[in-house]
Amino acid sequence: DSPAIVKGIGELIEQISLLKDFKILIINPNIKIETKSIYNKVKNYKPFGLTKEYIEANQLKNILENDFEEIVFNEYKEIKKLREDLLNYLENVHMSGSGSTLFSIIENEDDTIRKLKEKYPDYLIEVHNIK
Repeated sequence: DSPAIVKGIGELIEQISLLKDFKILIINPNIKIETKSIYNKVKNYKPFGLTKEYIEANQLKNILENDFEEIVFNEYKEIKKLREDLLNYLENVHMSGSGSTLFSIIENEDDTIRKLKEKYPDYLIEVHNIK
């Protein structure tokens, strides 16, 4: 559970250090995404300017981008709807890779996690410490 910048098709991994420990909430709705199909639909990958540097969690959660989100949300409306619902509970929600896992950078574990597990009992919902 250490932070890294991942580029390309996941083969370029650069470890980074953070000034502040934080937690990542993972929500997997068990929806199968046809990864090859999604990759084929990306016209232009946006360059991501993050380099190996120290970033605090408060900054990180506001600068994350994923070229696949728009495509996946258009083709898998249930994932888009899940993200919209999660934003009622969480400050930030992002998609991991080509989906369908969503994640949120959180400061603390609170009653929200319990509520989400009750609302979505068939989803994988976990919290990981990032140091």
